[in-house]
Amino acid sequence: LMDVIPPTREELERLPLPELLSRAQQLGADISYVHDRAEIIDVLAGQRRQLLSRYAEELQKFKIRLEGQNQELELTRQQYQTTYDRVEQAVTDRFAQLHDQLLRKEVEIRGHLAYLKNSGDDVINDCLSAMNRELSILEDTLLRCQSRDLDVLDITPASTAITVNVPALTGRCFEFADISALELGGLRITLDLNASSRCMQMEPPHMKRTAIDSKPHQPSYQQQQQPQPQHHQQYPTQSYSSTPSYAAQHPYSHHQQQQHHHPSQSTSRMGSMGMGGGMYSGRDGVDILSFPLDSEIEVKQDAAGMSLRMMPNVEGEVIGTKSHEAFSEGVHVWKVRLDNIQESLLGMVDSKDQNGAGTEGFFWSPVRRDVHGKRGKPSPTLSHIPVAQQGDVIKLTYDADSGTIRVTHNNVDRGLLCTELFGHMSPCFILGRGEGLTVLQ
Repeated sequence: LMDVIPPTREELERLPLPELLSRAQQLGADISYVHDRAEIIDVLAGQRRQLLSRYAEELQKFKIRLEGQNQELELTRQQYQTTYDRVEQAVTDRFAQLHDQLLRKEVEIRGHLAYLKNSGDDVINDCLSAMNRELSILEDTLLRCQSRDLDVLDITPASTAITVNVPALTGRCFEFADISALELGGLRITLDLNASSRCMQMEPPHMKRTAIDSKPHQPSYQQQQQPQPQHHQQYPTQSYSSTPSYAAQHPYSHHQQQQHHHPSQSTSRMGSMGMGGGMYSGRDGVDILSFPLDSEIEVKQDAAGMSLRMMPNVEGEVIGTKSHEAFSEGVHVWKVRLDNIQESLLGMVDSKDQNGAGTEGFFWSPVRRDVHGKRGKPSPTLSHIPVAQQGDVIKLTYDADSGTIRVTHNNVDRGLLCTELFGHMSPCFILGRGEGLTVLQ
């Protein structure tokens, strides 16, 4: 994982001093102020310790990325099972309905067939009775003519044509009047499930080819550049709303959090979320965020992105959720669509904040236009941002190097939202009861 295969301490102790000095220079160690073998080895050990620390941080970030990918797989698996159960039940219900319709139609057709059969039986029986009656009369007449017991003078044959009304039956009898093949149209089942391989890489850490000074009491580069936490404490919760008193009444302000937050709300949720790390970008340079599962937040994944909605029937008034990802350098972008929000907030929170109250961050209400949290300094142009409406798209761009958040409202750049926001910051949403938004990805 390094440009030069590092030797072990035992190998370094066996090397001749000139070769040890050469090896230390190859590894980029600053040994200009050391004078013996033990100090050189200590410098190399400090360098290795620093590299391993950075390597552990990269592994932690990569682990969080993999956990986010695993969460996406779990959501897809849940959707797969849910949609299967729904389709299977729909098929069962549809064929149950068809079965009932077929039974009712069969009863109707058989009833009509029985009625026709009874009517036909009556007609045939009447015709047969009339024919038998005429045949009986003819048979009697024939017997009289052939009888030797009667006087022939008593029998007078007919002198005119004999007319007999006899019944006649015609027709093709029973037949299907209008039969066609039974067809079930409109039933179609599809499965939209594609398996692919997504390449996720982690670059190994490399030591900078600069002097590494391990002298005690000398501040490191990060210590010189990193703003101190107390630098941000001078910016209390402020309001840029048209109603000046709203900030004190908002349930997410620091004053109100202690009164309104239920122990089962965002305190436990925010406290249980892990530290963030690695990222990968989606379309248009928008970072893909992942969030932990929560029984009080309804999560739906579709082609647009991930929909987050606080359940309306839960105990608390608000709940906070922050992404697995956290940023301390570089520029990061995410978009949200405001599906239904009034009290909800958008912002960022320090991923190392363990108190769960969400105060170690910066939050902004696109509807109320007020801000909350102990981190960051609100921009003077924040009050010029128009009030957001349902369905609007908000894009937040966080520059971790300069500590600024820029807001874009419906593709219109509205300037900076805040400045001086430094730390290991994670995108975070605080949702009101029944309110929701969609993280576009």
